[in-house]
Amino acid sequence: DSSIFPSKVMMIFPYVSLCIEKKQQFQEFGDKLDFVVEPFYDHHGTFPLPTRVRQLCISTIEKAERIFTSLFEEGRGGELGLVVVDELHFVGENSRGCLLESLLTRLRIFLPRCQIVGMSATMPNLGDMTQWLGAEKFDGQDFKRPVELLEHVVCGRELLHKKGNVKDLLPAPAVDDPDLLVHLAMKSVASSCGNDDGSLLVFCPTVKETEAVAKQLKAAFGQRLSPSGSECIAGTGEGDTATRQSELQRRRNAVK
Repeated sequence: DSSIFPSKVMMIFPYVSLCIEKKQQFQEFGDKLDFVVEPFYDHHGTFPLPTRVRQLCISTIEKAERIFTSLFEEGRGGELGLVVVDELHFVGENSRGCLLESLLTRLRIFLPRCQIVGMSATMPNLGDMTQWLGAEKFDGQDFKRPVELLEHVVCGRELLHKKGNVKDLLPAPAVDDPDLLVHLAMKSVASSCGNDDGSLLVFCPTVKETEAVAKQLKAAFGQRLSPSGSECIAGTGEGDTATRQSELQRRRNAVK
């Protein structure tokens, strides 16, 4: 009886592009392990959901709400055994946060046996969220990272350790590098020159700034690091990672 033995898992992502990417990644597992992988965004997704079918629903926040409502109204809520929420901090977003908050609340009330797994790298009030969901907390202090995470802060010209003691004194800002971003990027890349797969990831708050920083770093790296130039691909967080990786590989092959 599928109402007793859950047969469906729902993974929730904030962007359509992430749903497309994860659908491609999980499809191979679905083929080998005999479960259906179906995306739910825009006009994609079958309603009502098929019965007695093991199914992974990869959904946007909006479609996740509809999946829950559909199963609940049909008396099939017990089929949903696991809900994974990526970027859980979106619960505080002005536009769609209320939808995610409503969904999680109803899951806790009406489907208490359904397991909820939330993931976020930028949630400041993790303790409050843990208490609200009645969940266990796992963070960087709960397990050994495969790669050590070193945290530093730049204040003026001082490079500080997380606890505040000075690690290094930075040069005076240049006209074309007022925030010393290029200098810090160069130091990071130089420290991993022996690693062919080494990379640098820079987060920016807006699309406009992302594009500007990408152009700035590309110009600087091209001038200072290699005659063939370095690869710098801008993404907004909504982009398709697989597409960016294939584009990067294409450019590398062209250089070779």
